Amino acid sequence: MKTTLLAIAVLTVLWSACAPNPPAPVKMMILAPDATGSYKTQQVEVKTLTDVTAFKGTVADFLGNARIVVDPQDPLLASFGNQPTDAQLSEIVQKDKGGDVRGNFIEKAGVWWPADFHTWNMATLYWNLEQASLYWNDVYGTASSAALTQAKVLYWASYQDLNIGKDDVTDNALFFSLVPAFVVLPFKEPASLQKVPFSLNLGVVAHEYAHWVFNRRAFAGALLPAPANPNWWPNGFNVVKAIDEGFADFHGYSVTCRTTAGCRPSFLSVSLEDQNLALSRDISNPGRCIDAGLRAAILTQTGPQFLASGNQYRLGTLIATSLFQASLQAGDKLDLMQKALFDSYDDERPGTPGFKQLFSQYATNPQGFTPELMANTILSHITDPELKRLTCNQLLDRLALECDAPPCMNLPACPSTSSKGSAGCL
Repeated sequence: MKTTLLAIAVLTVLWSACAPNPPAPVKMMILAPDATGSYKTQQVEVKTLTDVTAFKGTVADFLGNARIVVDPQDPLLASFGNQPTDAQLSEIVQKDKGGDVRGNFIEKAGVWWPADFHTWNMATLYWNLEQASLYWNDVYGTASSAALTQAKVLYWASYQDLNIGKDDVTDNALFFSLVPAFVVLPFKEPASLQKVPFSLNLGVVAHEYAHWVFNRRAFAGALLPAPANPNWWPNGFNVVKAIDEGFADFHGYSVTCRTTAGCRPSFLSVSLEDQNLALSRDISNPGRCIDAGLRAAILTQTGPQFLASGNQYRLGTLIATSLFQASLQAGDKLDLMQKALFDSYDDERPGTPGFKQLFSQYATNPQGFTPELMANTILSHITDPELKRLTCNQLLDRLALECDAPPCMNLPACPSTSSKGSAGCL
């Protein structure tokens, strides 16, 4: 991968040409993981594109050169008395909504080869999004996932957040609920030419797609979800944010299992130069447990403090690790865990409320939204007895939940057959 992108950028500029739009499915060359996990040029079949050169399809709709500015001092805020609605705030931050992109391809024996640097990037990104979409179709059915269509993708966008600095953010890919859209930022750092950029990393794209699903299901598509309100600080917001990150890690890993490269619980390692950081996010690492510092941070840090310290990832990885280890120990019941997590997003049954219902229920008592409540919600949606027992074991240990011996008052869904100590965190 170190030389692949550079070679493509140099060589394919000589091929630059626009191609007509073939009907789907389309045989296309992209950058994808092979059986060893290395990213190489590979032929794939893209099933959902309706306009190949504009990268528009039932899964995603690409727009180029958008500009987003998050500015707490934006003069437009005064136009709404500094209290704009979420929809008005969405319009304020979108300084330029972008326009249609144009990919260039060369057709060779029925296979469409990207003919420049950005076309390689966009083709790979669309395929990654398509794999995530197909995964969610399998998890909860095509009918239920009908709302997850034509996701807006702001490709090579300018993104500036004046809360954290004056420079444009680069070398990242994220789901930004306020637009809402997937925002793919330019590659700037030298490391980007040595490691796989986030937008080309299948696991990372699937992670961001999982944020969109959680937003649509658990947050009911809110541009600014209720738990983002400061009255949810400290621990309510912190727990919710960690849930979103942990579930996204678990689903990002799950999507990698669908490819020839096989399951990649350490999917970040091919992108991050800092391998210690990559290891800290590897959900297959069994030796990871909560410490006193993180436990205290959940209870005391404001939302911005928790995010700035990266604690949403630390706690989220512990959640994802618990789910991964329990699925593995139960005899590869990954599909049952995937379905249980999805069911926990939105459940109107009185005895097993989902996170969507709990966000409303705890709106007046957000500090009651604890790690124990989160764990109980997951457990109440696992139908397999052995998987439920093992998941409870993992969550009890890795998150140091307040429960001496199940069943507990604050963890009624944790079976009495569960026990602390099996994850080696005591």
